[in-house]
Formats: sequence, structure tokens, C-alpha cells
Amino acid sequence: MNYAVLRKLYDKSVHFLIVASALFGLLVGPFIVYKFLSDPTAGIPAVDELVVINGKIDWIESGDYGVQFGLDGYSMSFVYHSKAGGLQQVSNALSLHQGKQAEVMVKLEDAHGPMDSAIIDLHVFQLVIDGIVIRTYEQTSKAWLEDNKVAPYIGIFFTLAGLILGYHSMFRKSDIVKGEDNE
Repeated sequence: MNYAVLRKLYDKSVHFLIVASALFGLLVGPFIVYKFLSDPTAGIPAVDELVVINGKIDWIESGDYGVQFGLDGYSMSFVYHSKAGGLQQVSNALSLHQGKQAEVMVKLEDAHGPMDSAIIDLHVFQLVIDGIVIRTYEQTSKAWLEDNKVAPYIGIFFTLAGLILGYHSMFRKSDIVKGEDNE
């Protein structure tokens, strides 16, 4: 293969990626904006939808986006997400009180996990350890709401990026077609 053929293949594949990215941005961006402007409480269940689960803290696994832990007698894992605020406080409390009695408020209907696994995760919306309130439902939902306020801006970014890439791809396509005519 000579350089001209490779260049033409490269230009076409780059053009395809630009068009695909533009379409992605134009489809996903408005959806994100609509979703979070029409339902700013997305992901936050009402307090009467939550159930209380009690058990001794069995294991803890901290990560960048939350703390996952288990309670004795339950096969599912419990996840306290960073978007719920107070992650360091929750992580420290769980680590310091491993083996102690914990009470969590979760929404059982929101149980989820990897598709190829039997692992089930539940979002934690309130945590009490040994009778000490670590994080209340009100604190968690308030922080979750604050985090949700960022989503429309992300949607606007995707939409604008899609428009810019779409505009750019129209000119890229004409350059590629012109290049084919010159040979």
C-alpha cells in the first residue's frame, strides 16, 4: 500500500469517528438535560420508600466513587456513593467500627449489580453505627441533589460538542471528497 491509500483510509476513519461522536453528543446531551431538568431529584427515593436493614459490619472496601460494605447475614453489598456527600466520614466510621452493629436505609427495588454476576448492590441513604448517626437521609439527599445540578451542564457540553463536531465533519467530508477527485 502506498501513502496516498493509507492517508485516504485514515481520513475516512477519522471522519467516521467525528460523525459518530457528533451523533452521540446530539442524542445523549439533550436527553441528559431533559432528564435532570424535568426530575432534579433523580436517584433519590422518598423516605417512605426506604427500608431499614440491621447487621454487624462484616467487610469494607473503599474506592474513589464510594464505600462498599457488607453486613453479617446478608448476601448483598451496601454502597454509599460519593455523590451522597460525607464519603470520608462514612469510610472512617465504617473502618473504625468494623464488627459493630449498623443500621442502613436502602430502597430494595433499586438493587443492582453486574450482569454477569450474582452480586447485588443496594444504595445506602442513611447510616447509623452503634446508635450513632453517621449520615442522615436528609444530609444524603441534599448532597445528592447538589450533585444532580451538574448534570444539565454536562448535557449542554455534549450537545455543543455534537454540534461543533457535526459542523466540522461537513467540512472534513468535503475535503476528503475533493482529495479523491484530485487523484
